[in-house]
Amino acid sequence: MTDTIALISPANPRLSTLRAKIGWLCQTIRLLAMSYALLLLWVFCDAWATRAPYETRAMELFKLDVSAASATQWNAVLAMSLALWLCVAALTFSIWRLFSIYLAGEVFSLEAAVWLRRIGIAGLVAIVADFVERSAVIYTLAMHLPASAKTKHIFIGSEDIVHIILVLMLLALAHIQKTAADIADENAQIV
Repeated sequence: MTDTIALISPANPRLSTLRAKIGWLCQTIRLLAMSYALLLLWVFCDAWATRAPYETRAMELFKLDVSAASATQWNAVLAMSLALWLCVAALTFSIWRLFSIYLAGEVFSLEAAVWLRRIGIAGLVAIVADFVERSAVIYTLAMHLPASAKTKHIFIGSEDIVHIILVLMLLALAHIQKTAADIADENAQIV
């Protein structure tokens, strides 16, 4: 496995020590990101195939009886969910690439800063897409209900605000890391 080889054969003793400290964490983060994306895909497909639990949940959370939703409505929900999943897949790929770069020993590189920025952007897009998708799913499943039942289900949860703060912090860190990489590159050219 190339990631293990990169950890064993370092060019710099300080980076070797750092990689030894973060190697397990990088692997864990990559595994969790991939697992989350696959789990989310399964949940979306399960919601489409096994509707009863989701009908019950809509009734409990929103007081909406979506049991009369048509197959077309459920297919539209699946399409929206899969579109959201594509955002999550892009985020997962960006996470995988960043932590692969870290495992290769390029922790403070310009490439790492670029992938960190991509994670921030993909995360922000996924959060906004999730917000839109949640509201659109409720609206779509409630299309057969009177208009008054559909209007009150556009919401942003407190966890959405926390997620937005976290991805904005990642974007800020990416800018800081890029600036640091540029300064290190300039210093290397002087020496």
